[in-house]
Amino acid sequence: METTISSLLKIIQKDKAVGPYPASLYTAMLTCWQEQGCRESFRVSRSILMPLSGIRSFATYHKCLRVLVQKGYISYMPSHNNRLASEVILPGNNLLQKSKGGER
Repeated sequence: METTISSLLKIIQKDKAVGPYPASLYTAMLTCWQEQGCRESFRVSRSILMPLSGIRSFATYHKCLRVLVQKGYISYMPSHNNRLASEVILPGNNLLQKSKGGER
């Protein structure tokens, strides 16, 4: 599992279109994913991710989230319910396969 996390972090670090804030948010999501047992989908809330990632602005948080979705690093389903965290899917296996294919 550590290898998977390390590999995913290396992929996002190599992507020049992803700045430090989206990368930090992605790292925070990987932390939540690991804490929740590395399931295919997991729940996250802004109140947990913002302090973990060091993002203080709601606007920056949402911009980073949008970048991660547009670049295909995550699938995000907002809950629109204050009592239920939003759902995230990390398409990590697809990213790892694309990365291996691109290194040839």
